[in-house]
Amino acid sequence: MTDDEDTDLTVAYLWGNVITHDDIRKLQEENERLRAALHEAVDEIEAWGSYASPYFREKHDLEGTLSELRAALGESKG
Repeated sequence: MTDDEDTDLTVAYLWGNVITHDDIRKLQEENERLRAALHEAVDEIEAWGSYASPYFREKHDLEGTLSELRAALGESKG
């Protein structure tokens, strides 16, 4: 076995699929990209939502939506 083969050894089985270190690295990178995109989306929703009247912010529960999205990111307001 070469060093290259060693870095791609099977590390787990998940739902019958072989998961390698490279798979885990790719999934971690994708997770980071998606979390950054969600964080940016939350910031945009908050910025654009501030232009809505209080009636529409309350009607569509802007604060609740932002809180849920922040919770998905493991954040709190602020």
